[in-house]
Amino acid sequence: AGKPLASSPRIAKIAFTGETTTGRLIMQYASENLIPVTLELGGKNPAVVDVDADIDKAATMLADARMVNGGQVCLCPDYVFVPEAKLGEFTDKVIARWTKNFDSIVGNPEYTATINQKNYERILDLIDDAEQLGATKRQVIPAGEPLPNAEQRKIPPTLVLNPTDDMKIMQEEIFGPVETVLGFDTEEEALRITNDSPYGLAGILFTQNLDRAHRMAARWKAGTVWINTYGYTDVRLPWGGAGDSGFGRE
Repeated sequence: AGKPLASSPRIAKIAFTGETTTGRLIMQYASENLIPVTLELGGKNPAVVDVDADIDKAATMLADARMVNGGQVCLCPDYVFVPEAKLGEFTDKVIARWTKNFDSIVGNPEYTATINQKNYERILDLIDDAEQLGATKRQVIPAGEPLPNAEQRKIPPTLVLNPTDDMKIMQEEIFGPVETVLGFDTEEEALRITNDSPYGLAGILFTQNLDRAHRMAARWKAGTVWINTYGYTDVRLPWGGAGDSGFGRE
């Protein structure tokens, strides 16, 4: 339906935010008249919590960031690397933050429902697949509330701990209220795993080491890298993804 507009010689520039399949079509249509394109597409965004990072700040910010619109935002953090020695502290703080924020979920209009039945079932399947393959699940379920709730399409805030590459949850954009957490030992290990992903929309780094911040940001395959913050983007900054998350910097 968008082909006449996306391929029109009257169009000087196309900037598109959406999912990867549609982005490929727009690029294909635009090529008919060599229209320049900037794409910000699907993302599977990693966060890295450095060994010297403020764990409380990182856990609070990433817990909140994951739950924006029920996790249904392309820039939400999908998986978090935490130093092995601080995994327990980090996950406890995320669970505590969610418990404080969501004392009610079923019937709470402030807790965003999953957009449709298909995505609701897909997210639950990602969690089940990870559990069956050996990952650990932690959820925040207010007392007496039946969750997950199919009628309202509400999935409780969920942490999936130490997932492996063979799990579907590490291969697909989650797009829901689920965050995965992995232990790591070195900067090189974290960068290798994040850059092996076909996606490259955004990365988030928490560190007090300025040299490491610049070094990792320069090597990160991502359209945007936030350092010790999340979600703030000055409108004057370049925009676009990398890999299957798009391209373009204007």
